[in-house]
Amino acid sequence: NKELQRKSMGKYKDLMVNTGLFAFTQIATKLITFFLVPLYTAYMSTADFGVTDMSSTVVSMVLPLATLSVSDGVLRFAIDDKTNRDRYISLGLVVVLFSIIVVAVLSPMLSLSFFGGLDRYRGLFIASYALCALQTFFNMLARALNKVRIIPISAIVTTALTAICAVVFIAHMGLGASGFFYSLLVGNMGGVLCFFFVGGMFRHFKLHFETKDIAILKRMLIYCIPMVPNALFWWVSSNINRFFITGMIGIGVTGLFAAAQKIPGLLTTAAGIFQQAWQLSSFQQFRKTNIAKFFSTVFRIYHAGISIVATIIAVCSSWLASFLLQKEFYQAWTLIPIMVVAFYFNVLNSYYGTVYTATLKTKSLFTTTIWGALCCAGATWMLIPCLGVAGACMGMVLSNLLVFVLRVFSSRTILRFEVQWSLVIATAVLLTIQAMVIWLQTPYGNIVAIAIAVVICVLQVFSVAKYIDVFIGRIKHHSK
Repeated sequence: NKELQRKSMGKYKDLMVNTGLFAFTQIATKLITFFLVPLYTAYMSTADFGVTDMSSTVVSMVLPLATLSVSDGVLRFAIDDKTNRDRYISLGLVVVLFSIIVVAVLSPMLSLSFFGGLDRYRGLFIASYALCALQTFFNMLARALNKVRIIPISAIVTTALTAICAVVFIAHMGLGASGFFYSLLVGNMGGVLCFFFVGGMFRHFKLHFETKDIAILKRMLIYCIPMVPNALFWWVSSNINRFFITGMIGIGVTGLFAAAQKIPGLLTTAAGIFQQAWQLSSFQQFRKTNIAKFFSTVFRIYHAGISIVATIIAVCSSWLASFLLQKEFYQAWTLIPIMVVAFYFNVLNSYYGTVYTATLKTKSLFTTTIWGALCCAGATWMLIPCLGVAGACMGMVLSNLLVFVLRVFSSRTILRFEVQWSLVIATAVLLTIQAMVIWLQTPYGNIVAIAIAVVICVLQVFSVAKYIDVFIGRIKHHSK
């Protein structure tokens, strides 16, 4: 019994250690990136900021399509099949390098009007994609090789170089959007070199190929390819609103929307810290017993954490925007609470997504994401004419809510785990009311929003009280 208990606690310990490493990475890097927002909004026009955001949006769309989501396959199979690990890694790198050629060939499409003038920076865009693809691949590779300690080092190098170059190119040299690209390229190049040499990734690449590589590549692609349309439609549901805003209102408003989204993006950052560690733990533990209990326990703690972060960001949105969004960008602050609700459902969707990836049933991801993308496109198109840019935010909320509901029901055929639904529903309703009160700027709205935040925080603390007691008890035990 003691041995079983030790093993059971071991998986939670691994999850906590990995979460700590990723937390250090995110805090060190996102904090710097977060405080770059005032620099961007102070020295760049809304149009320039809209172009840089459009570039990031397009890269995030193209990346899974061009690479066939091969980085996810390398992570999954390098953990499972250590005999052929280097084969998976080498084949994955070949696919990533080939994707750069594909993107370069198709880059003339950037001249289309709905890309908002991104064609003027075509060469910089291609270089930006190439380094982003390589860094994503090496990041996944570090996890697969259990070299997660190199991830914080690479991330810090990337962010520090990006921040320094942003100050030089944007603030001092006044290069605008071009300066943004230059700083991004220098930073990402530093991160890639850090992975390659400091992390020793070059040791796992094999230049010769064997007959069995065809079967290995086929196995990996069977897992990866269903994730491509999923990633595409997930991108649509997350980013299509930018194209509607650009086409129906203008690229300047897209810049306002993108700047406002940086603040609720803190919720995604907080969730992403955990999600990276959780994905790794779920892959390592899915073949073992009590996996449903593992999923249930982690979900309760995860939900409590993101709910508290979400309500605090929403209630502090005006204050955060006052020093993060400069000049005309500040007017977008009322959109932040609505975006927070959308991001809340988004991070819950990501958690349920690990049910499919951990059990190697990635095809099930596809259908839920399709419906979310269609919902986002339809709702955004209908709501923008009557609500303006707020309609795009509400389209995000509706699409992410739909995906969450669909995944809850479809995942039950794969893995059923316990969830406190009364608490989840109550939290979602309270966050929505809070967002509407702040957005509409109703009388006594601030007082109501703060009261709701207090209620949400109290509910979440009570929901995880027993885990807090256990954690405190173990600390006291080890301190004796």
